[in-house]
Amino acid sequence: MAIVLAGPSSGAATYYLAPTGSDQNSGTSTGSPWLSPLHAVNCGDVILAAAGSYSAANFASGNWGVVTWGAEPDLWRWSSAAIHCGARTDDEYLALEMWRNRWTASAWRDDLGMGEMESTLAVIRQRTHTGRPLGSAEFIHGLEKETQRRLMQQEREPREEIVTDRSQGELSFDP
Repeated sequence: MAIVLAGPSSGAATYYLAPTGSDQNSGTSTGSPWLSPLHAVNCGDVILAAAGSYSAANFASGNWGVVTWGAEPDLWRWSSAAIHCGARTDDEYLALEMWRNRWTASAWRDDLGMGEMESTLAVIRQRTHTGRPLGSAEFIHGLEKETQRRLMQQEREPREEIVTDRSQGELSFDP
């Protein structure tokens, strides 16, 4: 099994997991593999897992290390950051006119370099897990209108209480 953390390939590290590994190991060779992916890595790094039986707890949600984006957003081939940072030319799928009214390539690069607060990341993770869009109520309402689907979480109605009619006798079957 290979876990590729998409990103720039230059300078990417390769780490190894094995059922007999230890999280005290360096993880940088098959001779010193990690047991779990609970380690900080950079975007673009590759984690190779040896065949074998792993504890599901080692791969459970929340048991993954922090993935940093790296200091060079221009190199994020999988992202529009390279275009926003001026490292690539426009592509047909991005409408940058509104973006350019607010940002410059250098301001965008600086903003990306600042990172995100843990509380913001927690909300992003929660929305990713539930499949609900992230944005203001107005933004999500616009998405609902465009897609003609409900996207906002709906209030649950109280469950109907099941009433047993005690006036009916119990059925019994004689052999």
